[in-house]
Amino acid sequence: MRKGVSKILRWVNISLVLLTLGAYLAPYIHPEKSWVVPFLGLGYPILFAANIGFIVFWAFFKKRFFILSLLCIIAGWSHVSSVLGTGFGSGSSDATNELKVMSYNVHFFNFYLHPGDKKEKTEKRVKEMDRIVNLILTEKPDILCLQETGSALEKDVLKKLETEIGLKHLHRVKHSQIKILSKYPLTGSGKLDFDETANTAIFTDVNFNGEKVRLYNLHLQSLKFAERDYETIALEDPESKRSWKGIRRVASKIWRSSIKRAEQAEIAAAHIASSPHPVVVTGDFNDTPLSYTYRKIKTGMKDNFKSKGSGLGTTYAGPIPLQRIDYILTDPGFQVLNHKIIRKGYSDHYPLVSTLKLVP
Repeated sequence: MRKGVSKILRWVNISLVLLTLGAYLAPYIHPEKSWVVPFLGLGYPILFAANIGFIVFWAFFKKRFFILSLLCIIAGWSHVSSVLGTGFGSGSSDATNELKVMSYNVHFFNFYLHPGDKKEKTEKRVKEMDRIVNLILTEKPDILCLQETGSALEKDVLKKLETEIGLKHLHRVKHSQIKILSKYPLTGSGKLDFDETANTAIFTDVNFNGEKVRLYNLHLQSLKFAERDYETIALEDPESKRSWKGIRRVASKIWRSSIKRAEQAEIAAAHIASSPHPVVVTGDFNDTPLSYTYRKIKTGMKDNFKSKGSGLGTTYAGPIPLQRIDYILTDPGFQVLNHKIIRKGYSDHYPLVSTLKLVP
């Protein structure tokens, strides 16, 4: 390798390590204090992969510089398990004392995706809905937490879920886009108020075999990207001047929404901490594990993916790659038997399923 090229790559590697260390700090800094913070957390999977690449590269050329990225990864090892699961599920021991929880952002059952005449739209929408519903029916969850519901087909969905797998108890709030469905009776329910947004959070107490368990379903501040924003991300704008304007617009939306989510996370975390019952938190946080939002809500909780998940933790099936933004978190009073991400692209999110056991 030429000396000049080697020198340039070393400086690139040093810059990469500094950015990665900054990403490690992102969960501890409120995004309002620094606009850079949300982007570091968002980019962590890419930073991690790039560090692995440099380790392999320098080792191939027998250069000791590989130690720099290696030490960087070791320093943030707890974050590696946030994006790459190495857990293994436990076998079912007592099905009567196990709680199967599913969380799924169904993207309005893709109700708004299809152009065409009314008949054609309806046929396509029904097909989209059936794929999503059949997946849920296959899993047979005891608790189902849905985000981005509210399509005109929803009544048919709820009826089918009640009839075929017994999800007959429902908690929903007027004008909200989220729901909790349960096989078990609900004894108390409510909503967390977030100002000036359509996003919200709801909770309900479930009577599970004589024990009360509090379920939260969170749908935190969305990015509210328009089609042109996704085009900017995909670099599909051929005019550089317009592209830079688009990049600034996208960056501004990411920063503003991250500030909103941080505020919402503080409200949710305080409510969760005050629960008189063991807690399960589900939902679409719209933020990564290296974020202030995630750290705030997860405090005192177990992340089921980190406990029992395997493979890549990606839960977002949309155009921004390698993002884990959907979660099931549990109270330490639960044993996590298994956790999986079902990689079916029926929505722009993948569904999550956890099997839990309440420890006496």
